[in-house]
Amino acid sequence: MARFILFDVRLPRLLAGLLAGAAFGLSGALIQQLSGNDLASPDLIGLNVGASLGAVLSITLFGTSGLLTGFGALAGIFVTFLVISALAYQRPFDPRRFILIGLGLGASLVALVEFLLIHANIMQAEMAYRWMIGSVSTPATVELWVGAFVLTPLLIASFWMSEGLRNLSLGPTLATTLGTHVTRLRLGGIVISLMASATAVFIAGPVAFVAFVAGPLTRAMVGGPYHLVQACLTGSLLLVGADLTARLVIAPTQLPVGLFTALIGGPFLIWLLIRKATS
Repeated sequence: MARFILFDVRLPRLLAGLLAGAAFGLSGALIQQLSGNDLASPDLIGLNVGASLGAVLSITLFGTSGLLTGFGALAGIFVTFLVISALAYQRPFDPRRFILIGLGLGASLVALVEFLLIHANIMQAEMAYRWMIGSVSTPATVELWVGAFVLTPLLIASFWMSEGLRNLSLGPTLATTLGTHVTRLRLGGIVISLMASATAVFIAGPVAFVAFVAGPLTRAMVGGPYHLVQACLTGSLLLVGADLTARLVIAPTQLPVGLFTALIGGPFLIWLLIRKATS
């Protein structure tokens, strides 16, 4: 019984939290550094909502479950990204336009998800719950292997981009003077951020606010500019800590980790908006 609890229940849940949290942290911190805006994250620009829509469509229209629903969520992320990119396309690339269009599209997709759930039966709505809230309670082994396999090259690529990101923090004009191809850097970074977000959603579903909080929290802890690996560690600690708290706070009842992160992420967003307005 002890081996079952440790290796079959707790360890997969811990690994899922570490991998998904690192992927969320990388995705959010990277897109925030590229845009120079702490409000930019997959949570707020519609990518996570696109994942929810893809999963709910798979469940309600095709009756999928398990990994097939996960692939539906991935398809939702990529389609949402393509739509935002098509609508935001202009030369030179403007990350603010990308973020604003993502915000508007995300709001529309939320309405579409709600419409599908209204017309779904009770069993389908229950299956869709994880893909709307997010959970690391029952990860499949293949999800963990896929997450580790995809996340490793993404981390290597982010290390390769570190010098360009440091130059970009000085401003696009000065970064270009220092030899950084700003447009190429931004497009490559967005692709890496998208892949990291898709990996996290594949493992844990669209857990809210981890990607959004990891970057600013890392900056607050290190007292200045930070490396992406530090944001990955922050994301892992956030998700694992949130899952542990959600499991114990009203035990024996367990809250979904996505619900708990939304409860703490909402006030953080309000605080960040107030700080920006008064600075």
